[in-house]
Order: sequence, then structure tokens, then C-alpha cells
Amino acid sequence: MADTDRLFASSSPNYNGRDSSHRITTETIEYLRANNITNIISLNEEANSDHIIRALAAANIAYTPLPVMDYLSPTLHELERGWESFLQHRSGTLIWCGYGYGRTGTMITALQMYSQQQRSEFRPWTSDDYRSNFVESESQIHTLNQLQSSIQLGSHHEPMDIDATQQEVKSDKDEPMDVDDQHTAGGARPKLRPVDQPPTVRQAANEPMDVDDEHIAGGARLEPRPVDQPPTVRQAADEPMEVDRQVDDSMIERLRLGSFTGLSCPALLNFVLQQYGSSPRRRSTPSLSIVMPTAQASATADCITARQALIQQESRSHCRKIKNLEIGIKIANVFTAGTYDTIGAIVVGKSGTATFDVVDNPSKGFQSWVSVDMKSAFGSDTIDIDDVSSIKLTARGTIGIKPPILINDEWKVQGVMLRAKCSKTGYEAYDDAFVSLNSWYNHPSIWILNRLRTKTVVSLQIGPEDWHVTPCETINKLEYEFKLGDEFLAGTSDSISFTLGEEQGKNIEIGGNINRGFSRTDTVNLTYVFGSDTVEMHREGGTSGIFKFWFPTLGITFTATCAGLKQQMYMTKFASEDVWLGHDRYKEVVWTGDIAATDWHPKQFIPDPPKRVR
Repeated sequence: MADTDRLFASSSPNYNGRDSSHRITTETIEYLRANNITNIISLNEEANSDHIIRALAAANIAYTPLPVMDYLSPTLHELERGWESFLQHRSGTLIWCGYGYGRTGTMITALQMYSQQQRSEFRPWTSDDYRSNFVESESQIHTLNQLQSSIQLGSHHEPMDIDATQQEVKSDKDEPMDVDDQHTAGGARPKLRPVDQPPTVRQAANEPMDVDDEHIAGGARLEPRPVDQPPTVRQAADEPMEVDRQVDDSMIERLRLGSFTGLSCPALLNFVLQQYGSSPRRRSTPSLSIVMPTAQASATADCITARQALIQQESRSHCRKIKNLEIGIKIANVFTAGTYDTIGAIVVGKSGTATFDVVDNPSKGFQSWVSVDMKSAFGSDTIDIDDVSSIKLTARGTIGIKPPILINDEWKVQGVMLRAKCSKTGYEAYDDAFVSLNSWYNHPSIWILNRLRTKTVVSLQIGPEDWHVTPCETINKLEYEFKLGDEFLAGTSDSISFTLGEEQGKNIEIGGNINRGFSRTDTVNLTYVFGSDTVEMHREGGTSGIFKFWFPTLGITFTATCAGLKQQMYMTKFASEDVWLGHDRYKEVVWTGDIAATDWHPKQFIPDPPKRVR
């Protein structure tokens, strides 16, 4: 692309695995405006959604809908329409589809080809170049090869008059913007390449944009696409990349450590994707990548993507088989979100299917974990982690005192989650791709007899790449929250601190001369404590407290961020110690606690009790 071009790619806003899940909120619009994005090209299957059209038009953001089914390819005509749209908004165009890979990558590649041709600098593109732009399917590759041939033969001509062909949607000025502020959780903003977890947004020029990289409401943010989640910043240089196919163990180790200097990032990215399968997809986290004109920045982005894919795959390697499978379901806590129907679930796997009722007549705010009888459903107490292929929610009308009109009433699901134990390590595995559904469902039948039968209301596809494992291998951030009791005389005039792991003497100071009810949240300096800015989880053997006065401690909790993944885990084992400490003035260390790998958990989706077996 030209040095002045600003071309972005992302998953669609609020994407949760289905094209129809995309939704624009006021926060989405604010972020697009803040980053001077003036044009959207959508390849989402639901691109012609009235909600999307009206919201963008009311915000005066140009919009070109080019609906394409997932894994299929836009036509040559649609690629040209995308180029025409881009020509009118070269300083701020964003492309999205669903997840933000295949269809988006195809359009990105086409625009790069057109840009080369426009400057008479066209160079041949290879399959490796397509893969570097996350082109996924054979049909997409075939279309790009056709486009490349037409450009090389000179059969493609620059459009002379764009106005007649450009299909941007405008709105009446008096019409309010149609946005849904109830759908901010889990990805309100499209992540200019994620949304809990990924790198920072970069500009398509040679210097970085000033972009707030903090979390936004609901945990989403715009950032270069990670593999945790999805891709990072992608290459938009105008020439195909030279790919060095020689990858050795030392290069992989440097990649794992994040030392990219001297590495052939495109080669490593291709190697990782070839070793562990095609590019990740069906993530719950939205993503954004910025197409950058400088090859150096793009190559580094390839290393970021490769490292994230490598770390995530290695994390899952500890969990090939799972046991104790559970499904958690939350009914939204809003008016009329409950139902008079019986709600059930179907867990579909390669080796069997589990079908069961979850709850009769749930009220708003209902939430519960239900254990899956794996032996009955799958023939074994353990299954491969990639065995589960989908979750289906069902509804069934019941006859009671209620009037018939209340049978099969609409109900709203806040989220659904799977969790299990890794059979060998005991680590926790979970799939949180659908924890922020926020969708209404109801029984599909209209005939009275069918309304009393169990019917599927939604089917949610599950892929092996959707599973996360806690704990992760390595962390790069560790935070703690310490709370002191609020009882009489609970404070202390002495200094208190604690140590972590096997490194003794490296005290982490909490404070001194503190009053009852005191609390402190801070970040542990990993380099000071462990000698490195990243720490392998097995090094954290325990924690001890150095306290010199009589006081009750309410507890201490930890939050760790996984290195290379936008994934957090939590250790709440010592959250409620509630013991008096410091009465023995001759003891420096007055409390110790062991931390095991299995003590780390993902953020709680539903409180554990009660559980029921189905």
C-alpha cells in the first residue's frame, strides 16, 4: 500500500462465532471515529443487516456491504467494488467479515494487488503470500489467482468514475442511530488488528497511532489481532514476502521468548500454522489488525502472531483428553428474560451425544452448572478435547395452570460455557466462546402439539481452538490484592510484606502503619522477584507472609496474565484466611501457603454450587 494509505482489518463488532452476532453500539462508533475510520467494507454474510446499515450511516461512516458466506470467496466484481470503495477513503478504511480471516484476507490481498498495479509495481503473489494475509479456502485462492492473471494480462482497468458504482448507504439526518447498548460485553468494539488480551493498535503509516490500549466495557478492546487470540497486525507491504523455510529449534525457542531480532517472521508464521493447522478461527474475541505499509513492521507482526499460536498450542498440549465435563448456562437478569418452558441442552460429540433438561420455568437471572454424564453419552469418562463439536439449547412447552399463550414464550440467554478437567494434569479446561451471547430465543413451533415437544432453538459450534487451559505455561504480569480485617485492633504499626516462590528474601512490600480495613492492589515486579519479566508457572511454589504484629488478615488473591495470550487466570485459594497473625514477635514469617498449578482458575462464570448430574 502507499505510505499514506490507512487500511485496517478486523473481526466484526461483537462477533462470537456466528456472522449474525455482529452488532454496533455507541462505543463502536466512538472508537471508529477516534481512529479516523471513515469507511467500512463488510464481507459478513449478514452485511445487509438493517441495524448495521442505519448505525453506520447515521454516524456518517461510509459503508459498502458485500455479503459472502463463510469460507467462500468474494467474486471478482465484488473485489473491484471493494477497491472502488477504498479509493474514496484511502485514509481510513476498515474491512471486516466474521472472524476476520479468510474473506477479509481475500479482500486485503486484492486491494494490495490493485495498489501495486496502480503504481505499475505489480509483482507475482504466491500461496505463501495469501496465507500470510490469512486467506483460508481454495475458492478464495482461486479467485485471487484469477485476479492476479487479469492484472498481469492487463485486462483490469482503473475505474474512471466511482460515483456510479459505489454503493454507500446514507441515512436521513433526522433518523436516530440504531444501536444496541445491551450488547457491549465481550466485544462491543471491533478489534482493529483482539478483544481480551491482544497487542496494540498501529497505524498504516510509519509511526504508531495514539490509541488507548486499556480494557473497555465488557472486556473488549481494539487491538492488533492476537491468537487468544486471533491474529495480530498483518502484512500489507506491496510485494510478496520472501519466505525462509529453514526453521530450527533455536529459532522456535527465540520465538517463544519473544526475541524477534534476526528471525524470519514470515517463515516462522508459516511453520507454526503448518505444524498446528490452519489459522485459528471461531474465537469469541473480536480482533483488529492494521495493514501496515512497512515490511519491517509487518514482519514483526508475523512473529507476534506466530508466538501467540505457538504458546496457545503448547498450552493445549497438556490437555489432550478431558473428564468431568460441565455446561454452565446463564439466563439474563432482565425483565421477562425467564420462561415458562423447560430449557434443555444437547452436547454433541464425535463419539456420542448428551441430551438433558437443565431447568423448568427458569426466572430471570437463573444460572447453574450441570454435569454431563460422559459415560452414558460418549461411552467413556474421558474424551479427546476436540471431541465436542457443538452445544444446542432446547425448549419444550409444558401444560400447567398458566394460560396457553404463555407456552413457548421468549427467553434471553446471557451466556453458555463449557468446562472440564484435563485427565492427566488436573488442569482446568474451558470454552468461553459463548459467554456473552445476550440473545433472545423461543420455541419455533406454532402448532399446539409440537409446542409441547423438545425443539432446538440455537446451535453453537465448538472447535478445538476455542478451548483454553488454566494455568498457562508462562505469565508476564502478576497482580495481587491484599485485604486486612476490619475488627477492633486489626491494624498494625509495623511493615508487612510477603514473598513468592522459592526466591527467599525478595520481599514484596505491602505497607506499614496501616489501619483496620486496609486493602492494597498492586503489580508484582517479576524481574525483581524472579529475575525475568516472564515466569514459568511451575516456579511459583508458594507464598509466605512476613508480619510483625497482631492483626487479622482477611485474605490475598492473585491475577496473572498469560504471556503471549490475552488470557487471565485467578488464584483465590487464600481469599478468606480470616486469621489473627503476628502475635509471636520472635517469628518473622508468621504465615505460609502452598500454591499448586491446579489452584489457578479462569474468571468465575457461575458460582459452583449447586451442581446436578444429567
